[in-house]
Amino acid sequence: MAGYCLSRGHGHRKRRAGRIILSMLPALSVVTSVIAQDTGSSEPHGSSKDSGLTDVETIAVTARPLTGQTIGSIEPDFSIGQAEMRTFGAHSIDELIEALAPQLDSTSGPPIVLVNGLRVSGFREIRSYPTEAIARVEVLPEEVALRYGYAAGSKIINIVLRPRFRSVTAELTGSTTTEGGAETAGFNASLLVIRSKMRWSLAVEASLENELFESERDIVNDDSAQLFSTSGNISAVSPDTEIDSALSALVGQPIFVAAVPAGASNSAPTLDDFVATAGQPDFLDPAVFRTLAPRQETVSVDASLFRPLGDKTSLSISAGIDASWQESRLGLPAFTLTLPAANPFSPFAGDTSLSRSLGTDPLDRDRRDLTTEAASVINGADGALRWSLTARYRREESTSQTERGVDVSRAQSFVNAGDGSFNPFGAIENAAEINREFSEAITDTIEADGLVQTNLFRLPAGAVSASIRAGYSSQQQSSDFETLTDSRRIALSRDEMSARSSIDFPMLASGGVVGGLSLSLNAEVSDLSDFGTIRGWGSGLNWRPARSVRLLLSYRRDERAPTVFQLGAPEIITPAVRTFDFMTGQTVFVTTKDGGNSDLVAESRENFRAALNIDPLPHADLGLTIEYRYRQTTDAVAALPTATAEIRDAFSERFTVDPNGTLIAVDQRAITLARTVNERVRWGLDYSVPLAAAPPPAGLLAQRRAAAESEATQDKANGQTRMGGGRRRRGAAGGRIQFSLYHSVQLSDTALIAPGVPVLDFLNGSAAGAFGGTPRHLIDARIGFSHQGFGTRLSFNWRSGTNVTGNGNLDNLQFSSLATADLRIFLDMNRRFAFVRSLPFLRGARLSLEARNMFDDKLSVTDRTGATPDRYQADNIDPVGRLVMLRFRKMFR
Repeated sequence: MAGYCLSRGHGHRKRRAGRIILSMLPALSVVTSVIAQDTGSSEPHGSSKDSGLTDVETIAVTARPLTGQTIGSIEPDFSIGQAEMRTFGAHSIDELIEALAPQLDSTSGPPIVLVNGLRVSGFREIRSYPTEAIARVEVLPEEVALRYGYAAGSKIINIVLRPRFRSVTAELTGSTTTEGGAETAGFNASLLVIRSKMRWSLAVEASLENELFESERDIVNDDSAQLFSTSGNISAVSPDTEIDSALSALVGQPIFVAAVPAGASNSAPTLDDFVATAGQPDFLDPAVFRTLAPRQETVSVDASLFRPLGDKTSLSISAGIDASWQESRLGLPAFTLTLPAANPFSPFAGDTSLSRSLGTDPLDRDRRDLTTEAASVINGADGALRWSLTARYRREESTSQTERGVDVSRAQSFVNAGDGSFNPFGAIENAAEINREFSEAITDTIEADGLVQTNLFRLPAGAVSASIRAGYSSQQQSSDFETLTDSRRIALSRDEMSARSSIDFPMLASGGVVGGLSLSLNAEVSDLSDFGTIRGWGSGLNWRPARSVRLLLSYRRDERAPTVFQLGAPEIITPAVRTFDFMTGQTVFVTTKDGGNSDLVAESRENFRAALNIDPLPHADLGLTIEYRYRQTTDAVAALPTATAEIRDAFSERFTVDPNGTLIAVDQRAITLARTVNERVRWGLDYSVPLAAAPPPAGLLAQRRAAAESEATQDKANGQTRMGGGRRRRGAAGGRIQFSLYHSVQLSDTALIAPGVPVLDFLNGSAAGAFGGTPRHLIDARIGFSHQGFGTRLSFNWRSGTNVTGNGNLDNLQFSSLATADLRIFLDMNRRFAFVRSLPFLRGARLSLEARNMFDDKLSVTDRTGATPDRYQADNIDPVGRLVMLRFRKMFR
């Protein structure tokens, strides 16, 4: 914390302290009341005075280690059992993690997955497991990642599996948009066997998604002035100029464009031949030849095995393949020839332009990706000592072939020479060639690490624990790039040796006057073959003043090198990308360049986090969270921002304009920003309540209570207690309603391009991306219900509007707020006994109907006149819109 304060100015420190205090004021009264309740209560946490079935559901085991519990003194932020999981309607662990996005929110990437409190070989190992195989799920804060040898910043999700489970699952999925197009079909099948301490699985998944053309959406194309067809159109070389005054005189009005007469492909046309087509261009609708979403096919295969090697040692192995293919349509193979007046096929007095298309087959991009991976981990324990060894190999292959235009240089030379044997209005395939670009990247990664966790010595408040991780990784990447005129090869490699340690000091034991208090320190160092040595260190404070209140404070400084992919990704050129030019206020079609940037440097980051967790009601499954985050990054690696005037001035070398000042090309490769600052407050609540049910007979109730207590003692997998409390997990009986609400308030989001250059303020006028600035407010609300096999889940997301301002108000744009809602309705036939009796085939079946963005809400963008630029038409921003999906899953057990 001291380092954090010293790194900022005194005035800035006062303002930030004020922000933190103000942001936490709504929770102070709740904290006070909760502490008072905990101090005056003599009942154990999780006890219940209610009678009936709910008594069985709220049985909790206290002061006992749980099966699958994570190490350390920090208890979960959020924990759910089977009853809550059913309200999500998720079919697999992959879907469940997606549904838990509000609880897993982090500024540093996806969550780290543990299984039964142990490291796994990778997420691939368990992503296809059905949710029915899960006993409980715990979400833990970022600080826990350090105890498992991971870098701080990502949350931990601990999945505790049932001790015995077996299933064979098959699922069919189909979806379409309500506006038509982008239909999808999918199939997956999986096998999972869990037998006490052993488990193994096999999963196969395949999907197909149709392309979505511009012509299938309500899009007005602003490139109608580029009149292309197979026969062609004639216009003047200079814009807004008549073709030939003699032709205008014949027609009786100025003529700016004329279609090529039908007979011109066989013989030289006369001026009179153009009278019939004057002012009547012949052109093909470009929307028919461009896709908004590509056609895509994917296949994946996963296999895993987990087995014990001894009483306290286990081995986990996983392997898999992911393959995908994409095809995008990029528009007509259009070209323009300058037709000199002296050419024998030109009847005009001056030079003219001939606009044609080389056939009607659209330009195409074909991309193929193949990823193969194999990993293993050995976990062991000996008393307080825990250790693990992990090894992983990953190979990524990506190839892309892009048709990015027509090379007509040979045809133009024939036209300029006045070659009478070359008719520019006829077949010119022998003098023109599609300009194809080929790129390929292959990356091989080998990783190995070892982790040791143990107790060092004891203090009066408890044992001092430490974890030490040492690792090695090697990455080799080769990239090839070829065009008609150019060929390049880039080979990069990186070897990294790293060490990371974390130590926890219990300062005060829980139950005292001020509650439990622990301090953690961590440090890491890495030696990179291409960047030298980078370091990081941090500290954290975990304070529990009462059993239902926890405060976490953490501070961290570290350095991060750009990835090998960011440095050496293959160059990809994409033609005809619709872009808004903020300098002119016009929508234009540009050629973009993507790929690696070898000039990137290592960045330095400073992070501070304060999180307050409260369980305000002793006998209710309600949790409140409020969090403050601050991050400052020096030499930050970032994507090139949208081409506003300030960005064009700062990175002028990245933008190419023609002689008329029209933007024609953008180099979109990553850049380095001198400094970025991001600051936000986020608060939320999670609430779960069981549905009332008629109590069973007294004898049966006693049997259930006894069974629950016996299971809790033997399996230790029901309930949640750590450091004198923690958020409870209810049992699985009966129906349930689960609700969550999270609200993020962005306090600052700025970037300094370079010293002496104005700061970009993404909250107040600067463009953070193609779709405006950073929203100040984000709201995520979700409610789920399940009872007797029927369930529904509604998700709602809202973001506030933003604006982008520029010089002279020419490029001022207003981006509206956006609210989207997703609905899932599902029916679990196993719990609908009448259905199963009538149709035995439905045993183990689940039917789901989903509507994503069910109100078809889309972002609205207007300029200072209230008009919508062509680039920001609603269907350009969100071409898919409302999507409806039907899923049928059958589980054989």
